[in-house]
Amino acid sequence: MKRYLSMLVNYLLYFTVILLVIFLYNIVIDPVLGWGQFGKGKNIPIQVFMVLVITIALSAIVYAIKYRLLKQTPVSFWILSSFSPISPSFSAHMITIGLAFTLLNAASMKLLLYYNVQ
Repeated sequence: MKRYLSMLVNYLLYFTVILLVIFLYNIVIDPVLGWGQFGKGKNIPIQVFMVLVITIALSAIVYAIKYRLLKQTPVSFWILSSFSPISPSFSAHMITIGLAFTLLNAASMKLLLYYNVQ
């Protein structure tokens, strides 16, 4: 039972971190950048990306603090998340593929707009 309660507390803790980041985005970042409240406006993908990156960073900090308070030796947050290192050549390959698909998408959208297809 203690294990399930601990798991529930972890879910609530990290859910709270997500809500805190969204709240901070609306209070701090939106007035500075003027992109609109989270989930509204024209820049929703960048809003989601910013919230995701900040949530991952804060989750790593919360993870370290939690294990310090419990006086346990934690497994590395990055190893636990199963992030694997990316080689520079693979990074260049991913960037090239991303740019190619972006250009393909832009070209197809321009073609569709040229023929008034909505």
